[in-house]
Amino acid sequence: MRRRFVTAVVVGMCAATFLASPAAADADGPVVETANGPVVGVVDGGIEVFRGIPYAAAPVGDLRYEAPQPVGNWTQPRDATEFGPACMQTPDDLENDPSTEVSEDCLTVNVWTPKADEGSRPVFVWIHGGGFSWGTAAHALYEGRNLAERGDMVVVSLQYRLGSFGWLDLSEAGGSASSANNGLLDMTAALKWVQENAAAFGGDPDNVTVAGESAGAIALGSLLTTEAAPELFDRAILQSGSPGLVMTEDVAGGLAEEFLTKAGASSVDDLRAMTAEEL
Repeated sequence: MRRRFVTAVVVGMCAATFLASPAAADADGPVVETANGPVVGVVDGGIEVFRGIPYAAAPVGDLRYEAPQPVGNWTQPRDATEFGPACMQTPDDLENDPSTEVSEDCLTVNVWTPKADEGSRPVFVWIHGGGFSWGTAAHALYEGRNLAERGDMVVVSLQYRLGSFGWLDLSEAGGSASSANNGLLDMTAALKWVQENAAAFGGDPDNVTVAGESAGAIALGSLLTTEAAPELFDRAILQSGSPGLVMTEDVAGGLAEEFLTKAGASSVDDLRAMTAEEL
């Protein structure tokens, strides 16, 4: 049980703290045994880095528009030297880096740690912004090496579903009741992953701060209202966003109807039959 819960609101961005150059893959990189299996990372300037670790099953096929499901286990060391693809979004939303790969299979976390040892370092989790429709944890602004080094902390960034994949209320079209907030459930699943794995990366699961900017801050404000929050993190930093962006069921349902009409679909099954690019 948590003994404390502190919330801070910070206006502005501190992205410069994150800036660092990417590292080349190291064949003899550090290995960490996560709850799901071993992962192999790289060492960048003395910081151990693990990228693209799945925290949930790929939300594809029948899992599209469903709450995140547990990821399967593996026994062989998994390559964690490269960022995973960004979640689905339009090419226009990637104008700063149009070459960025996008995929529905995007529910991953990235970890920077001074040392994956038995230390008990503070853990800092970052939720990116982007209007709930664009963005990626792999953006250069969110490189966590400098923060991990200067703060002697474990830094984690997470990805969550965007656009209709994470925020469309399809409950009246045969979808689950959670469909309007699957992106929020993705974040919750990622934070549960942090609780289960922080110690393996040299972090303290009882000393977790979560920060979000813009849409990330809005979502974090909503997470603060959930019963699970005190068990998942201890502090929250809301940057340039507040939890006021909510809508009634009628408004959400109307937007879903409009989306279905434009997609030429009448049910969630019709949407699942379409390609991610079409949606």
